[in-house]
Amino acid sequence: RVHTRPPQAAVAQSFQHEQLHFGQPSSYFVQLPQAVWRYRDHMVRSLQSVGLRPVVPQGSYFLIADISDFKSKMPDLPGDVDEPYDRRFVKWMIRNKGLAAIPVSVFYSRPHQKNFDHYVRFCFVKDESTLQAMDEKLRKWKDELRP
Repeated sequence: RVHTRPPQAAVAQSFQHEQLHFGQPSSYFVQLPQAVWRYRDHMVRSLQSVGLRPVVPQGSYFLIADISDFKSKMPDLPGDVDEPYDRRFVKWMIRNKGLAAIPVSVFYSRPHQKNFDHYVRFCFVKDESTLQAMDEKLRKWKDELRP
C-alpha cells in the first residue's frame, strides 16, 4: 500500500496538467520565465532612472547593480571606515530611501570584499504593488538628484 501526502498528490497533479500544456502558452514553464523577465526588465528600467547601472541577468531572481557613480559622488556615507562601501550604501538606502538591497561584498572573504564593494544585489521577483512602491520611491529619489 502506498501512502501519499497532500503535497505529493498536488505535485503529481501539476505534472499531469503540465504534460497536457507543455510548450503551449498556457504552460507554467512558458509563463514563468515571461513573468520573471517582465519583473526583471521593470526593475532594470527603474534602477537606471536614478543612475544605478544594473547588470542584466539571463537566469536568476536577482540582479546586481553597479553603484560606482554613487561611490564617487557620496564617498563619506556614515558607518565604520573599515566597513565596505556597499554595506554602508545599503544601510543609507534603507534609512533614507526606504529601499532594500543586499551588499555583494558579504559573499566574499574579508580580504576580497573591497574588490566588490561597488555592487548591490536586488531581488526583482516581487508582486506588482511592491514594484509600484519601489517606482514611487525611485521617482522621489530621482527628483532629489536633479540640480
